[in-house]
Amino acid sequence: MMSESPNEKTSNGEIKDIPFIPVISFPPDTEDNLIKKAFFSILITILLAGLTAVSYLFFYPPSEEGATFKESQMGSAAAIYNLLFLLSIVLIFSIILYIMIKKRMLNLLTIMQALLLGFVGGSIISFFLVLWFYEGLILLNNVINLDFLFNSIDTLIMVLQIAIDILFIIIGALIVLSITSNRFAKYRNPLLILLSATTGGFLGLSLGEITPIILMIGFAIYDIFAVFKGPLKLITEELRNIVEEEGEELKTKTGLLLGLGDLFFYSLAVGYSIAYLGWLPTALVGVTLSVGATYTIGLVLKSKRKRALPALPIPIFLSIGIIVLFYLI
Repeated sequence: MMSESPNEKTSNGEIKDIPFIPVISFPPDTEDNLIKKAFFSILITILLAGLTAVSYLFFYPPSEEGATFKESQMGSAAAIYNLLFLLSIVLIFSIILYIMIKKRMLNLLTIMQALLLGFVGGSIISFFLVLWFYEGLILLNNVINLDFLFNSIDTLIMVLQIAIDILFIIIGALIVLSITSNRFAKYRNPLLILLSATTGGFLGLSLGEITPIILMIGFAIYDIFAVFKGPLKLITEELRNIVEEEGEELKTKTGLLLGLGDLFFYSLAVGYSIAYLGWLPTALVGVTLSVGATYTIGLVLKSKRKRALPALPIPIFLSIGIIVLFYLI
């Protein structure tokens, strides 16, 4: 979902944030600057997703270890079951989110989200940071002799595992603090972008060959329903009610919210393309995702009705078209 930020001004003119929903938040600015910032964030996400997929494929082939239902056991039907399973989780989470916002359980919601994202982000980001470092050592070994590091591989693996554990604590704590504390709020967007890119890029090549495509199509369609008729519409309206209840002066400029799930599916498309199609299709998918998402942002910012719009349909359906085209040829 993309929408105008419902953030508000306090009496001293600062912007009050809404850390209790999983979004990338851009503070009020001109339309052109918001589009540039969002485009840059999406581009960085796509590049990091590509790096994630390439670094994982350096050691491991595409798999289906991340899928609940396995295509190798159930055939193409597994993709439908995976879609229904994940849609159920998202729907339940959205309903819980709406109820907690409506009942103004915002502090509890913020803590719950911070802990969840901190655990997931700490786990996956720490793994890939260490993996990137290890692969950097391998590449550097081709230039500078580092055989002494690889001669005692057991020791090196133990050190890398300890590094993963330490980074898990540090990154998890940073994510929690960035969501719960204004002092660390400036780290929120970079950390959530890194989380979306690594998670999506990894799952793009570990859900099987059919499931990612079905997930992208299914969630793009669900996004339309959720934003215009479903739980995201209710959540957006409730957030605006919170602003009105505060009775503060509303911002004179427009802010922007970009859902964490949107960046996740952009990354999923990139990871999948790298795993199953190659570099040219991946480049085209990356371009269409960037252009499609930026076009959607423009529609949001220039809309006279100033309402939320689904961020998945345009970029995802364009990228699916490229994927299908390259499968056919």
